[in-house]
This record gives sequence, C-alpha cells and structure tokens, in this order.
Amino acid sequence: MKQFWMLYAEGGGAPTVKYTYKADAQAEAERLAKTLDKRVYVLEAIGSCRKSDVTWEGDGPDDIPF
Repeated sequence: MKQFWMLYAEGGGAPTVKYTYKADAQAEAERLAKTLDKRVYVLEAIGSCRKSDVTWEGDGPDDIPF
C-alpha cells in the first residue's frame, strides 16, 4: 500500500482528499486551522483491508452443475 495522509477538522465531514506527501498535508492543516479556527488532525493511513469472497473453480463446461 502506498502511504498517504488525510485531514479531519473537528466538527467537519469525512476526509476526502489524499495527500501523497506528509509536508503537504501539514501545510494544508495549518491553513485550515487558521481559516476555520478549529483543530485539524493529520491522519496517516497505516493499512487497509477488503472483502474477497469470490473464487473461480474449474476451467471448462465439465464443472457446470446443470
């Protein structure tokens, strides 16, 4: 997984912008904190998960059940 950061301002909506560079996220957090007069958190992605439950079996018409 490629590392990225997002911002959350207290009382705001869900984060939507991914920052490739930590310094860019920090600079934007400072700008927002001054503009909004609210605490802004820099969130770092540490991992991800996903559901994967579809499996292919066989490769021909012999395994069709009808």
